[in-house]
Amino acid sequence: MHPELYQKIWTYEPAFTESEKRYLLLISLNLNKKEIAAMLGISPDSLRVTWIRLKKKLPVGYDTQAQDFIQYLLEKKMDAMAT
Repeated sequence: MHPELYQKIWTYEPAFTESEKRYLLLISLNLNKKEIAAMLGISPDSLRVTWIRLKKKLPVGYDTQAQDFIQYLLEKKMDAMAT
C-alpha cells in the first residue's frame, strides 16, 4: 500500500521491536484493533500497551494516535529522517 513505509519505519527508529514494526505496518493498512490483534496473536488490550511503549520512543504527545504517526512518516522525506 505504501512502498516506502517499511523502510521509513526501520530508518526512523531502529530500536523498534519486531512486533512494534509489524503493528505500525498493520495500522497503515487501516485495519481495526480487533483485526490487528488477531493478526499479531495478541489481545486488543495488548495493542494499547504496544502503542504506549512506542510513544515512549517517539516525540509525540500523549493523545497522539498511531494513524497520525503513520501519516507523519508518509509525509516525511527519507533524507530528513537520516539526520
